[in-house]
Amino acid sequence: MPSRRRVLGLLPVVLAAACSGGDGDARDAEPPSGSGGDSSRQTMRLETPLSSIDLSATEGSASEWADRVKRAAGDVATIWGKAQGSVKVAVVDDAAFAAAADGLDGSTAAVTTSDGRVLVSPSAARSLTDIGRQVVIAHELAHVRLRHFGSDRTALWLKEGAAEWTATPDQAPRLPARWPNLAAAHNARQEHFTGPPPAQQFQRDARLGYEWSAAYVTYLAHVAGAAVLKRLVQSRADEEHASSSARQLLPDSAESFAAWLDRALNSGS
Repeated sequence: MPSRRRVLGLLPVVLAAACSGGDGDARDAEPPSGSGGDSSRQTMRLETPLSSIDLSATEGSASEWADRVKRAAGDVATIWGKAQGSVKVAVVDDAAFAAAADGLDGSTAAVTTSDGRVLVSPSAARSLTDIGRQVVIAHELAHVRLRHFGSDRTALWLKEGAAEWTATPDQAPRLPARWPNLAAAHNARQEHFTGPPPAQQFQRDARLGYEWSAAYVTYLAHVAGAAVLKRLVQSRADEEHASSSARQLLPDSAESFAAWLDRALNSGS
């Protein structure tokens, strides 16, 4: 099943400013093999801090996506460094996206396929701000950079939380607005937020699962430090071991997740 990026509460919010443009040039790339020379496919080769990215579009214009793809790649490279090889990003029509998205609902804006390609749905992306589109792409590029696709067995909360932590820009809204489903569940005392979400949470309420994962990874970065969090992510801990590994990284004097979340959601800090 592809890694998935549903549209969370962050993305439709009107944000104050877009990130500055990424480094790198855009130039024509050869059509992908098997494309049959399809005249409707536009292709570009983007040189970015993350890697060379082969950007194609069968829906809309490749050039209109180029700058946000480069900015997203720059965000990922800043945290995780360069990727090996080239990365493929394709803006595809609804039929092609639905086939790859494995039945995800219509609010899904992008997916990472099992072979590590990023597919973008322009239909879902139209409802987002420009920075929202950039966040969606950065989230998926983080999966590609960390190789969180295909047979990877990294705990779902860790891979999704890490991708969201990587992609969330400095211009993101304060925490209650960023995680509205989490804030609502927390205020209603619907869940016990003492650690990361169990894997079953993504079946019960996927939006809450994503936001909860993002919050827990953000908590780890705040209390243990980004370098410690990055080591945990790169350890590729599975569902059985990720939670205990995370707890072992916390300083003895660390604030609990429950206390941190209560303070964060109520203060907006």
